[in-house]
Amino acid sequence: MDGRSVKGHGVILGAGVMGAQIAAHLANAGWRATLLDIVPEGAGSSAKERNDFAAKGVDKALKARPAAFYVPEYKDRIALGNLEDDLKAVKGADWVLEVVIEKPDVKRKIHAAIDKLAGPETVVTTNTSGLSISEMSADCSESYRKRFFGSHFFNPPRYLPLLELIPTPETDPEQILAFKQFAEAVLGKRVVLAKDTPGFIANRLGVFSMQHAINTTIKLGLTIEEADFLTGPLIGHPKSGTFRLSDLVGLDVGLLVGNNLLQRLPQNRWTEILTSGPNIQQQLVERGALGEKSGAGYYRKEADRSISSLDLNTLEYRPQVKARIASVSDIRKLPLQERLRALVNLEDNAGKYTWETMRDTICYAADIAEEIADDIPSIDNGIKWGYAWEVGPFQIWDILGVKETAARIEKEGLPVPPLVESLLKGGHSSFYHRAEAKTVYADLHNPSKTVAAPEAPEFMVLADLKDAGKTIKENKDASLIDLGDGVRLLEFHTEPMNILGPGVIQMMEWGREDTEKNGVAMVIGNQGEHFSAGFNVGLILMSIQNEDWDEVAAGVAMLQKAVTNLKRSKIPVVCATHGYTLGGGCETMLHCAAVQACAESYIGLPEVGIGVIPAGGGTTEMTLRAMKSVAKNADPFPALMQAFEAIGMVKIATSAPEAVKIGWLRSSDGITLGKDRVIYEAKQRALAMAHASYHPAQPESIMALGQDGLAKFDAGLYIMMKGGYISEHDRVIGHELASVMCAGNLVHPQIVTEDYLLQIEREAFVRLCATPKTYARIKHFIETNKPLRN
Repeated sequence: MDGRSVKGHGVILGAGVMGAQIAAHLANAGWRATLLDIVPEGAGSSAKERNDFAAKGVDKALKARPAAFYVPEYKDRIALGNLEDDLKAVKGADWVLEVVIEKPDVKRKIHAAIDKLAGPETVVTTNTSGLSISEMSADCSESYRKRFFGSHFFNPPRYLPLLELIPTPETDPEQILAFKQFAEAVLGKRVVLAKDTPGFIANRLGVFSMQHAINTTIKLGLTIEEADFLTGPLIGHPKSGTFRLSDLVGLDVGLLVGNNLLQRLPQNRWTEILTSGPNIQQQLVERGALGEKSGAGYYRKEADRSISSLDLNTLEYRPQVKARIASVSDIRKLPLQERLRALVNLEDNAGKYTWETMRDTICYAADIAEEIADDIPSIDNGIKWGYAWEVGPFQIWDILGVKETAARIEKEGLPVPPLVESLLKGGHSSFYHRAEAKTVYADLHNPSKTVAAPEAPEFMVLADLKDAGKTIKENKDASLIDLGDGVRLLEFHTEPMNILGPGVIQMMEWGREDTEKNGVAMVIGNQGEHFSAGFNVGLILMSIQNEDWDEVAAGVAMLQKAVTNLKRSKIPVVCATHGYTLGGGCETMLHCAAVQACAESYIGLPEVGIGVIPAGGGTTEMTLRAMKSVAKNADPFPALMQAFEAIGMVKIATSAPEAVKIGWLRSSDGITLGKDRVIYEAKQRALAMAHASYHPAQPESIMALGQDGLAKFDAGLYIMMKGGYISEHDRVIGHELASVMCAGNLVHPQIVTEDYLLQIEREAFVRLCATPKTYARIKHFIETNKPLRN
């Protein structure tokens, strides 16, 4: 398999949840997929009947939430079949993935059948959460075994970046390398190599951590709300914590995986810890409480949509109670490293809980490290990419202090892992450190030595660039970073969610000007959770409360000027988006010469929801694009209506491909499937544009429809209001939006400039801010983070 290949054909055997969603993700990546499953019992001779299980798999993937497909029409890239009639499809496939039932004899039999049909270049992998990979291919030819290995995806495969590759002793290393390159470049995955042991890396650690947290919750008498609070974002884990995550995974699935691990692992102090508490999970499964899919697990959704929680003492449900732990109220505001150090030193139950669960997890990781992986970063990355932890177990050792933590463990009468003892005896005080502007880590097999992290330029880490002294200029809200080759990166780092404000805009202007003088191109991006959730609405609310309309207009004008300067810059500016790209963040993106969007970019202009219109150039830019798309002598109103609906109906794209459909992205913009690669690919796009004699955009002019177009919009808004679809104030907002898009103060259609539209965009925004109902909407949104319809 060519790791650089973008198009290809994959055959997936097994149309269950994982098989169908992996097929969906192959389709997302632009590949053709063939999805096969068994023939239903009693099926007739028609292909429709015989392919019914595969069809149902795709249908479930279409209905999955969160969505498995970037856009629904990608389902057409998947062909349906069955294992009796269509197994021959593996002959011409680039990749065959087996995802059938987790039974070794079934998997072994199907691989023997694939061996007889697959071409000599076809790569074959199995998706399993912990079965022996080597055993599956025992009946296959030597050639087959060389190109066969495990490929463990995490559910849902579209969203979780981890892919564990598990070679057997007979797997050709070149096949693994090529597939790794393919998985990273085409599927957007982050790959770790795991050994063929029970649970591999992520599940081996993740299942231990979750089960130990549950048992410790019971032992210390905590509620499940308290445990989820203590095992969530407070310690750098997802907000689902432990018990909520169990419900999401499915208690039956978690129980199956856990039991499989316990059956295959040797009995030692770690398995004793896992089996020490009462098996509440087993009791819940026996009574049908399987988690979210059954409506009840550790939490239960009631008929009135309220949430009840399980009392771990009585196993009865009670009203959910928000966790309130006084000792962490100040700690939770600290940066993660300081937070962890403070938490494990608390003397109350919260401190005991955090210390015990964290201590045993990092000791377990150190004890089994050589068994499950060949290097330390694979273990940290596996749990980070598969379970969304911010830091892995060996990074936690470093944060808490290896020497100090080992001494505390020893003082408690517990064994210090031999790996940790070897590290300290070898004269090292941490598993990771920086040397000559590079990250080095302890050699897993000889901790007295260190290994330099391999070069991976396609996975740029902005924190590493900063550590290496590549920051050109910064303020508290944004930084300008040297990416090399004359390309600079403008990074936002504001809380929350990289919202825009004067500090960001100031750096945007300075960064553009400096790059025009001293560089060749600029990228706008960051590696926070989201690109930007928009402009700081709190600043606008303060000006409204003071009735300082000049200040409102000045704030809007400041953003308009900055993004317009990006658009007309002498150097190409490429926006690298990911996550929320909303409001002012979207407007920044719209004004860049090109966009390299992570596929998981959620793009849109939601301003109408808080009672205003996009006024950082967003309304004007969408108007310009709509009018320029109209063919000569064609009616421009339908194109303008499409842009109006995108803004007025608050259409937020749930993927970059959907953003192209809506119009937020152009068909010429790029899409990257992996968040961690998007800045690198944006840099390459920027360099290509710079080296192709880039010509800056010039101020534009378009034909504005004037009052004729505005009358059409107003008529539609009136009908919607009378039909109860929108409120009177929604109609007012819609009128202001349409008046900008049509330059509605004009009696007749005529040519207007871009700057003229920007002016009336500002004026419309200020008028709306002066209305009591818009003030109420903004205030309500800030207080509740929810829109108000009034």
